[in-house]
Order: sequence, then C-alpha cells, then structure tokens
Amino acid sequence: MDKKFWRQHGLRRTDCRMAVVGCLEAHATALSAQSLREEIGEIYDRTTFYRTLLTLEERGVIHRIVADSEVVKYALNVRRDLTEQHAHFYCDGCKQVWCLTQLAAPRYALRAGFTMTRVDCVVHGLCAECAKLLCRVGERRGD
Repeated sequence: MDKKFWRQHGLRRTDCRMAVVGCLEAHATALSAQSLREEIGEIYDRTTFYRTLLTLEERGVIHRIVADSEVVKYALNVRRDLTEQHAHFYCDGCKQVWCLTQLAAPRYALRAGFTMTRVDCVVHGLCAECAKLLCRVGERRGD
C-alpha cells in the first residue's frame, strides 16, 4: 500500500500496520489474530499488534468477522464502501471465512427508538474443496 492509501485513512505508515495489511492482502480468506501473528512473526509485542488491529478496524482498513463463537477473523476492506455491510461465507468444514462482496447484508425495519449499529450476516456451508472431500468420502463408503 502506498503513502496515498495511508493518508486516505488518516494513518501513519508503520511497520506493524504494513505487515498486517500486507498479510491480509496476500490471503483470499479472513485470518484470525493468532494466524496473523504466526504469519507475520511475533516481532511486534502483543500490545502493539492488537492496538494495530483495533486502529486498522476503526479507520476502515480492515473489518472483523465473528463467524462462530470461537474465533474472530479479520479481512481487508477491498473497497471503502464495504466496511461492514456485506455478507460472509463460513465453511463448516475447514473453518475458513470469505467476504461475499457481491451480497449486501440485509436491512431490517427496527422498532421505534431502536438504532442499528451494524449487521453481521454469515452464510454457513461447505467451500468447494470441503464439498469435494465430503463427496469423495461418500463415494468410498458407497453412500
């Protein structure tokens, strides 16, 4: 990401921020904080790393995805208008998460006085690889 990118988000370009964004940019799926730390290498202390995730999320560079109750994952916002309002696909087999940028999150009519802050829409199923594996296992068993 160039200097213009960081300026647009009102951020200074730091090594940790560049490492996190670069790592997410290199992956088609969302990554957990633990996976990010392992991939980047634990060269940044925990406080700096988690503060970086929080700052990048607050500035709309990345977004968090809670696909199951166990793990929060992070993905790069490829378009500024997709900061939160899109769906995600969670593979129940391999536990990977993909942004479904072509599928907008639903809009709801709220009761009087209610204020919506965000919508989380997660589609559960099997990715193409896990579906193939399941099919092969079924073929071997004669299902």
